[in-house]
Amino acid sequence: MPEAAGDLKIVDVPPHPAKMRAARPAIRWFARFYRRYAKPIAPIRAVVLFIWRHIFPLYLSIVSSWSVDPEVRKWRRLVPYRSYKGRGDDTRLAEAAHVKTNAPIVIPSEYQSYISPQDGYLAPEVSVRALMNARINGGSNLIQCGDQVVCHDLFDLQRDYTSEELHGRLLVSAASSRVRWLHRDKEPVAMDVAASFVDACAPNYAHWLTEVLPRLALYCAETKFKDVPIVINAGLHRNIIDSLSYFVSPDRAIIALSVGRALEISELHATSVAGYVPFGRRPQKGPALLAHSQGRFNPHAFERLRAVVLHKALSESAVPTPEKFYIRRNSGSRRVTNAAELEAALTDRGYTIVEPEKLGFIEQVRLFASAKTIVGSSGAALANLVFAPSSARTHVLIGRYPDTSFWYWQNIASAIGGNVNYVFGEIEGDGGEGIHADFRIEIPSLLKALDGE
Repeated sequence: MPEAAGDLKIVDVPPHPAKMRAARPAIRWFARFYRRYAKPIAPIRAVVLFIWRHIFPLYLSIVSSWSVDPEVRKWRRLVPYRSYKGRGDDTRLAEAAHVKTNAPIVIPSEYQSYISPQDGYLAPEVSVRALMNARINGGSNLIQCGDQVVCHDLFDLQRDYTSEELHGRLLVSAASSRVRWLHRDKEPVAMDVAASFVDACAPNYAHWLTEVLPRLALYCAETKFKDVPIVINAGLHRNIIDSLSYFVSPDRAIIALSVGRALEISELHATSVAGYVPFGRRPQKGPALLAHSQGRFNPHAFERLRAVVLHKALSESAVPTPEKFYIRRNSGSRRVTNAAELEAALTDRGYTIVEPEKLGFIEQVRLFASAKTIVGSSGAALANLVFAPSSARTHVLIGRYPDTSFWYWQNIASAIGGNVNYVFGEIEGDGGEGIHADFRIEIPSLLKALDGE
């Protein structure tokens, strides 16, 4: 059924009714029980994580090997975008760029050594390539072309987990650079031409804003592609859908593809990577974190994103927004355990407490666009800093856990010429949840830094 989003009309490709009936309520019940009661218990958590990472993939491999469908049993070679030949010449949308990164300031300063050295990173150019007779699956940016599967150029199979792999949709052999789908839509929808912006991480606001929407913005700015339908994930949050209206004209066809469904497209327009951070990290020997990507983002893609959204957002409303604010995090992970005390101290200094999940997309854009000082926990809402002035002072509250991608937020900020500071908090409990553990902020150190600005 079409879904209206402003002036946009989105046509869903829904799951097959039979597969909807075959949903596994027992597994969903166990997941809820685990998160609520078992996850806080360290030994149980360790066992479940071991099973999920090691036993579950083995089980899926065995089950899929018995499948009567030869397409499910087939391993396909994974090839990067740059190596797969399309039809005709590529269309360049944004040039490659070297992004200079300054080391974030750490509060308290005695933990500055947690930030590993880095001079900058190379963001590759963004281009469009036509892939012939391609198949895309709901919830995945991997593109199947015959017996090959095309991935983007920043994906490192030896170091990066994919969301599809960890959620039981895909098997991966890192040693042989091959993948195998664990399901197949036997009734795919055929299309002559389309551009895919489907992504496993698209439902996450931060991944959408920094990885998917920038390349979609570049693609839609190219007039020769103005009549090509675009494909996105089904079931995206209203704010994500609203962000589309700033780049997609009302007369362009939008197809929303559900997980479990597939499209077979005679001419698929594949846009190369504009931003990426791994969904998860495979275990590595030695200094593991240094070997992994902590995020790369094309500044020209961000520039296009900012130019369009900020122009429209700031011209549509003159409603004043606070220049200093604290982002309250209401999620069940990475919580600030002394948040009430912290909020009281910040309010006394003129800060406004905001809850981004209660704001629409454009309200969040306007909030960050006028910001001078931002304080908030590491989380998806902070991705709005791509709309903040480069001069804004952003203080990211984060647990003091050594094996953390501390460069992630700085790499995003650097792509718009900005910087962030990190406010390290003491991990609460046994720290078994790693980077997702709750933490306590040393409030006097933060206030001293804020008062000195």
